[in-house]
Amino acid sequence: MNRIILDTSKSIADLYIVSDSYLRTCKSSATILDQNLLNYIDSASKYQILIDTNVDIFDGVKVEDFRTIRTDGVWFWSADLSFYTKNHHFTWPQNFLTYVANKEIRRLTLDELYEIPENVNNTLFNATSGIKYNKEEMINFNIIKI
Repeated sequence: MNRIILDTSKSIADLYIVSDSYLRTCKSSATILDQNLLNYIDSASKYQILIDTNVDIFDGVKVEDFRTIRTDGVWFWSADLSFYTKNHHFTWPQNFLTYVANKEIRRLTLDELYEIPENVNNTLFNATSGIKYNKEEMINFNIIKI
């Protein structure tokens, strides 16, 4: 699975690839849940939606598909990471935590969602599916495997 977190705030974006092994490491750390973080990620707008579910790697329950992407307009992430945060102590990258600590919760309007550049959309599609079609333009990014 290619769960992702994409930070588009810099000229060269950071694309985090979240592995199952990292999720297992987070579960064993059992950190305290930050309610502000949970509220922030749950209130984010859905940007790409795949009407399907996947199975939680720990308990086998149905969860939102990782190819459904949430965003605040700057950061983009696989929707199932909210579930893993609440239920299995997923630990977000420190840059995201710092960013969220200074942000108000605000859902994007449809106009704002439509204004997200096509190259960001292409990058997200490629990152979650592994398919690059028609040599679409993507943003420049660094891959960070966690």
